[in-house]
Formats: sequence, structure tokens, C-alpha cells
Amino acid sequence: MSRSMVGVDIGSHSIKVVEIKRAKDKFKLVGFGVVPTPKGAVTGGAIADPEAVASALREALREAGIKGRKVVSALHAQQGMVIRVLEGLPKMTEKELRETMRWEVERHVPFAAENVVMDYALLPAPPDAQNIEVLLAVAQEDLVNEHLKALSGARLKPVAIDIVPLASVRAVSALNGKPASGAMVVVNIGASASEITIVQNEAIKVTRTVPIGGETFTKAIADALSVEMEEAERLKLTEAEAPPEPITGAGAMEAEAVEEAPPAEEPKAPEEKPPVELREEEEGMPVIELPTEGEEGAPIPGLDAGPKEAPPEEASHLVSPEIEVNLPFDIPPPLGERAVALAGRKGEVCEAIIGVLADLVTEVRRSIEYFRTRSPDVEIERIVLIGGGAKLKNIEKLMEAETGIPAEVANPFERLDISGTSLDRNWLAGMGPVGAVAVGLALRELI
Repeated sequence: MSRSMVGVDIGSHSIKVVEIKRAKDKFKLVGFGVVPTPKGAVTGGAIADPEAVASALREALREAGIKGRKVVSALHAQQGMVIRVLEGLPKMTEKELRETMRWEVERHVPFAAENVVMDYALLPAPPDAQNIEVLLAVAQEDLVNEHLKALSGARLKPVAIDIVPLASVRAVSALNGKPASGAMVVVNIGASASEITIVQNEAIKVTRTVPIGGETFTKAIADALSVEMEEAERLKLTEAEAPPEPITGAGAMEAEAVEEAPPAEEPKAPEEKPPVELREEEEGMPVIELPTEGEEGAPIPGLDAGPKEAPPEEASHLVSPEIEVNLPFDIPPPLGERAVALAGRKGEVCEAIIGVLADLVTEVRRSIEYFRTRSPDVEIERIVLIGGGAKLKNIEKLMEAETGIPAEVANPFERLDISGTSLDRNWLAGMGPVGAVAVGLALRELI
């Protein structure tokens, strides 16, 4: 018997929906669509106008031909949510753990601990481990309720609320057929921020959010060329590309020690399997049982010290050809080797984004170095880029040149059966990084 699930990724710039059906070991794409998020409806990743979001969601589902009602979604809030991996805790009973987590909420959340939804999960560990690791997820109740209102307003039935890092990892690894023996880095370059997640053995080991996204590139172009943001956005979409060789002066991971790295402005720390479960109670709304997407997340000890920004949200493009949404980067025409060698406006645009690219690469390398200090014997096998910003030409080549690790742009649609749909395989390949989180959300209940 086949099962289907809808994945909904609500960002401040765009809303992505995908429905996937599973029959035995076969995964079939039923529909995929992207619509613009109504202006002002989502602020800082939190839903401010559930009715407007619900209306946009209904439009996206209609345009994509999605009929399913069961949905997995994720929160993109910049405030009001924390996800932390608590390490080095002594082994204890379930009752003791429950009491400890209540205390940890008071200790770690940067907002009032009243009126929050909290859950936790014990992370897998070797049988002989002396200590335990726990994934703690805390979200402000209002934040969750507004999200659920938007989903129910679109006549959707929420099954779970996942966290974005887990959905990202699932989208690029769940359909591969065999687990990787080493670790993998997933870089989600959204509109306002980027998430850097390192996963090993299906468990998230490092997750950080840094305030570098498509909008950062646009502003850099506007400032360098003294143009308005609208014109800078147009130039970014038509002219920008990354140089395919190192730009930081320390290619192939000749990176400085973690302690010497410049402090990032954006971190947090989720982990492993548990996504926030929304289970229906007799009285009404579902109740959160596990993680949500953390924004004001905790700094990574020894790596981050500052406050955090927003999780990433990608820009997009609708399934319906007449409705368009600007992506952080469109695929530009072929071009030469290095930005500084380019002539005219293209050269100016490419040079303008070099500093932003260098900052992003530095944060990826710092995350990798941090992971290596903790797991020196684990090989990082690949870097996978998702999000609208991953559409910037040559960005995977730059990332590989800078780290010495094979890098690629994700296309989670390539392993899905699209027969019976009107979707074009080439178009889906271009939209792969944009739809990755939504795909990962839908897969949560199917694998």
C-alpha cells in the first residue's frame, strides 16, 4: 500500500511545497511548487500573519497539483527557539533526565522559560560510553501556535514539525541507498542566512547559522556599484558567479586553528533523529513533542561566542511558468575563470561578491576545523550545497578548492520518480537546491 506526505517549507521570502508518495521502495514525486511569501506575513522567520500564509499555501498546493493533507513542516524563527546538544551529562534515570532538562531550559534559553514548549531526546551512544548526549528543543508557545494556524488555515493536517538541519541532511542522504562511512557537510545558503551542518552516522554533530545569504550578496553589489537594491538584485541574478579557485589565501584547508578563528555571529546546535512531533490530543491542536528549528541557538563552545541570526530561507520560482519568484541566484551564462579577469559590468559584480564569498568559505572551514578537533579520526567525505544561494555558478568549485573536500550542489529530485507529472527533469534539477528542505520534510514520515 502506498503512503504519501507533504513537506512544507515556509520562509520569509518564499514558500515551498512538495508531495512524495512511497510504494514499497519506490519514491514518487506527486507535485512541487514555490510561491512568494506575502509581504510582511513572515518576519524574522516567524509567522506574523497566519491567514496570509495560509492563502499562499493554498495557492502553492493548487498550482503544484498537491491533494495530500498530511504535512510535515519546519519552523524558521530567528527568535523564540533554541536547539542544543547537551554533552557530557552523567548517565541517569528517565525521571532524573526529565528534571535535568527542565533545569537546562532555565539555563540555556535566552527568553522567558514560561509559556514554552520543550522536549528532548537521548542521542545514540556506544554501549560503553560513560556519559550521555541529549538533544534539547525549546520553542515559545506563540511561535508554534501561529505556525499551526497557518497550516490548519490551508486545510493541512500537521503530522510533525521537524528541524531544518535534519530535513536538509535527509534530503541529500536518505535516498542514496547506503549510509556514508564518514561525515558530510551540508551548507544551506538561504536568503538571509546560511546553515552549516556536519553529520556523521545519521547524527548531527555540528550545526551553525551564520548571517550570510543571498541578501548579503545583493547588498555587497549595491554598495560596490552604488546602485539601488532592486538593480543589485537584477545584477546578481544575471551576472554573479564565484571564482573556481581559492580566494582566502589558505586553500585546501590550510585553515587557522579554531581558537584563532574570527568569531562568527551566528550559531546553534541541533542533532540527530528527533523532530518535533505534533500529535493530536482529544481537545484540539497538536502538541509539540520534539525539536523545532532553533535560531537564537547556543554558541558552539570554542567556536562561536556571539548572538545568532536567522536560519536560512531560499528564494524560489513557481511551478506555474507565469508566476516567478527571484531566486538568490539564477544560473548565469558561461564565463571565464576568475572574477577579477572579467571585463565590464560582470567583472564588477563578481568582484563585489568576493568578500562575501570569502566570509562564507571561512565559516565553513571553521566549522570543519571544529569538528576535526572533536573527531580527528573521522573523514569528511563531501560537502553538499543547498538553498537558493547554491545556484551561484562555480560555488561548489570554490568550496572544493578552499577545503580540499569534494563539493556538489544537491538535487534531491534526481532519485524521485516523476512519471505522471508535467514537471520537467531539467527544470527540477535547477530547482533541486531550493526544494531540498521541503523534500527532506516530506521524506521524514516515509523512510
